[in-house]
Amino acid sequence: MKIYIWGTGKWAECVEKILDTDKCELMGYIDNDPGKQGKYFGAYKIIGWQEISNFDYIIISVVRYQPILYQLKNYVHDEKIICFFDEKILVNSDKYLFIKAKDWKIAFLQQKVESLEQTLGKRIENLPYEIEEKAYCNLLPKPQIENREKVLTKIIKYGCSIIRFGDGEFDIMMGKNHPVFQDNNEELAEKLKKIIQSEEKKLLIAIADNYGNLDKYTEEVADGIRQYMTKPNIREFHNSVLDMKRTYYDAYTFKCYYPYKDKSKAEREYTLVKRIWQNRGVTIIEGDKTRTGVRNDLLYNARSIRRILAPTCNAFKVYNRIFEQAIKIKKDDLILIALGPAGKVMAYDLFLEGYQVIDIGQMDTDYEMYMAKSNGRIPNAVKYVADLPAARVEDIYDDDYKKQIIARIE
Repeated sequence: MKIYIWGTGKWAECVEKILDTDKCELMGYIDNDPGKQGKYFGAYKIIGWQEISNFDYIIISVVRYQPILYQLKNYVHDEKIICFFDEKILVNSDKYLFIKAKDWKIAFLQQKVESLEQTLGKRIENLPYEIEEKAYCNLLPKPQIENREKVLTKIIKYGCSIIRFGDGEFDIMMGKNHPVFQDNNEELAEKLKKIIQSEEKKLLIAIADNYGNLDKYTEEVADGIRQYMTKPNIREFHNSVLDMKRTYYDAYTFKCYYPYKDKSKAEREYTLVKRIWQNRGVTIIEGDKTRTGVRNDLLYNARSIRRILAPTCNAFKVYNRIFEQAIKIKKDDLILIALGPAGKVMAYDLFLEGYQVIDIGQMDTDYEMYMAKSNGRIPNAVKYVADLPAARVEDIYDDDYKKQIIARIE
């Protein structure tokens, strides 16, 4: 039996140890991250999945294996894939004679216990804030956040702009490195602090509705919020930069599907969101691998689409060059921005210049999940997908998309 192990973390090493080498041959490790490919994990080379050949099984050592299954579904037969942490497969572990069944079951239980300990601990720590809102006590400080309907009314009816703040922006303001999109930068941190405390009319400052009751979110999303909000000093810092007397707006306005338990509302919500650019000329300022609205109908009702492409990561390093191109946009165009923390500064500066600017962030990723009716993030060969392990994004051959690009900053 010729075996590949998918993943290069703690559990990949565990899988290797419990293989019966008298009954199988380990060929190597697979990882989506281009930065790991070509290097070695122990004695074995790490490759991309497209390089594998002449094998009997791929063992996925990743706990959240669903995106990998989605990635492989049209290329590798299901019978050749073993998800190490899929309980349905574990029940039939005796079928796989090249894996030591007892050790497999022990590792499975160990992972479950570790995960449960961490999850329950965070749930208990965050519980007072969740209970307090349900009981309408208002004893603990938390910001007031208007919902999606109010946001869309202000954008569509009154021509407001919106800038959204998430954990990445808060981390940068705290002086912490955030591994996605943008390295920490003191100048950027100060600009973000200025923006979140700004009080310009027709500019909506949006933050995630993460401070109290989390019942509307899926268990996975709610637990992710708890993991973040219970980190040392996080809630205290949020409270220090937010004004509990002002009204904020929901930063999840453009994520109508993935975060929520009730996904039946997504179609109606996205129909309302699309009214923002109905029959309008749109210019998108985005990361060069973001490709908002490409190969889906998210922007089908816009009158025209133009794009300014910037680096997907660390765009703030070339901020001035991006702004030089952005300021050339026609004033009656609607500007959509998906550019990480640097995009918040861009949105603010363009708003001050008289543009209507919508900071849409990862809306396209959520829309793709909605279209696929997926319960989790799914890989996309031609788009950067945040919150998935790093992966190579392929070039795209689409004449309409290329015609939309009016500037590219590298």
